[in-house]
Amino acid sequence: MTSPSLLLPELLTFVFVGFSAWKAIRLRQKIAVLDETPTTPIGRISTAGYFEVKGKAVCDHPVRAPGGNLECVYYRVIHRRRIRESYVDSDGDRQTRTRTEESVTDEQLVPFSIQDRTGKLMVDPLGAEFRPRQLDRVRHDVSGSYLSGLTASWVGGSEPTTTDSEARVEGIPVGADLYAIGRVLRNRNQLCLQRDAEGAKPYILSTDNEAAVAGTLGTQALWWTAGAAMALVVAFILPFMR
Repeated sequence: MTSPSLLLPELLTFVFVGFSAWKAIRLRQKIAVLDETPTTPIGRISTAGYFEVKGKAVCDHPVRAPGGNLECVYYRVIHRRRIRESYVDSDGDRQTRTRTEESVTDEQLVPFSIQDRTGKLMVDPLGAEFRPRQLDRVRHDVSGSYLSGLTASWVGGSEPTTTDSEARVEGIPVGADLYAIGRVLRNRNQLCLQRDAEGAKPYILSTDNEAAVAGTLGTQALWWTAGAAMALVVAFILPFMR
């Protein structure tokens, strides 16, 4: 009888295959929704439903993004750093490896509207999948003496093993061209674009156009499919390696 511990690698591999396949299918479904939903002029939206709109982001009370102090309806600050660390391998020898850490350290959003030549539609950004554009980027080489902007405040107490770091600001500026798709519901006697209550359909706010969004989703689906296929091959090879 095969020990359960010997079957664990195969079980974990099949779990990964299933998860990867599910991710690829979900991404393909999202692309299909984007393809099947026509763009509707905002002025023609008079009832609740699922809509795709295009226009400019407008806001009376925007937030200001760090760095360039640009007025935005949404921004996020992403810090990325590369760390060199030592470890002991299975033979007891000390080795060095480099890993990368990335995290969102600041994120702000406000209600706004999207406007085209036919009208204006309120937008509740909570729960949206944001695809903003890059607004600012500052890189810091820890071995040097250059400290600037956002990175200076973040790296001040960095560990000696940090080799370099980067602060990237992404956002949706006021006046930016915006592609949006989501559920339109009546909110306080006004129609408002927002997240689908059941989360069944995508809610996307993007400074990229529809083709670019679909292309990115397609690439992600392709990678998840390839990962599932490779893991499946590994799962079938593992029993013969014992």
